[in-house]
Amino acid sequence: MKRNKHFYFFIILILISNTIFSQSVSVIGKDEITSSADGEFYNPQFNYKGDKILFTGDSFKGLWLFEAAKNNLKKLNDNPGAGYNPVFSSDDQSVYFRSDRFENMKRISSMYKQNLNSGKIDIILKDQNNLLAPIKSTGNTVLGLNSNEVIPLEKNQLNKTGVDNQSIVYINDS
Repeated sequence: MKRNKHFYFFIILILISNTIFSQSVSVIGKDEITSSADGEFYNPQFNYKGDKILFTGDSFKGLWLFEAAKNNLKKLNDNPGAGYNPVFSSDDQSVYFRSDRFENMKRISSMYKQNLNSGKIDIILKDQNNLLAPIKSTGNTVLGLNSNEVIPLEKNQLNKTGVDNQSIVYINDS
């Protein structure tokens, strides 16, 4: 009986704290940054500052960049799979993305780095099996993951921040 009292007390405490600490959210404005004439865009990815947004098209094909300061939407590339979780570089001057092609029912992926000013695309990792989309570590370093290893894509940043106090877990479920 005593255990039930503690349980009910705990539930009531949670309900009371939820109402006390809940936040009220209100929309103060709504700005349209693309029009239907521009096309349909999906999966927005924001940079850390929130002043740049990456979008993709149907089936993650291609990347578009919206820069708030310029109020400008620019097509970056048309690569298949490029819109699946692209990430901004630590200096926000480039974007990392994975692009896919299929051969004999197998996905072959490559990792690219595209300069946002010049549009130049450099290949970082070519023709990999089981290559995942790039990710950012807690130290703001961009990493690539495949089934065998964690690959730092920004080696100069890795030297500055280090990863000795960070945990990176990769679970291969295949």
